[in-house]
Amino acid sequence: DLALAKRLGATVTPEAVVLSPSGEVLYRGRIDDRYDKPGGKRRERPTTFDLRAALRAALDGTPAPKPWPPAVGCDIEFP
Repeated sequence: DLALAKRLGATVTPEAVVLSPSGEVLYRGRIDDRYDKPGGKRRERPTTFDLRAALRAALDGTPAPKPWPPAVGCDIEFP
């Protein structure tokens, strides 16, 4: 029923969400910049690894860089 996606505010797939142990959203956005805009051309290799940076920040106990880059993908169709 996509309850978790709704609760976390995910809107497209793929979209990454990093949570703290208490359930706080630390990051919600794209995985990398392979696609930088809807309908945009796909890069052969990403140049920015946003999810990796967010995970590193979470492990280091620092905030993920903001603004969080929006995920690019297909809209999630909620029932």
